[in-house]
Amino acid sequence: GRGIATAPAPATGLGSEIGRVQLYPNPATGAARLRLTLPFGETPTDVRVVDLKTGSSLNAMVPAAALRGEEVALQALLPAGAPAGLYVLRLTTSAGVYTERFEYQP
Repeated sequence: GRGIATAPAPATGLGSEIGRVQLYPNPATGAARLRLTLPFGETPTDVRVVDLKTGSSLNAMVPAAALRGEEVALQALLPAGAPAGLYVLRLTTSAGVYTERFEYQP
């Protein structure tokens, strides 16, 4: 029958919400999507995309929609012309640091 819904719930005012970063598909292409789930009231203090080959760190801006838990395009975080390679998305909030490693194939 139709029991309890199993889809992940959006961030709520409950203290039990655990933050996470979801990026899919991985390897990521230009059409990759990103979803953030942050504890209620948390906002990023620092967002970086780190190129694992060069170690270079790029400041990234997170679209407001992503902060509301909506799905956004990964390209909104990557600079134009970002080369193919392995990257880490690192999101820092007062609650902690969230990371997601991904392979990018433009």
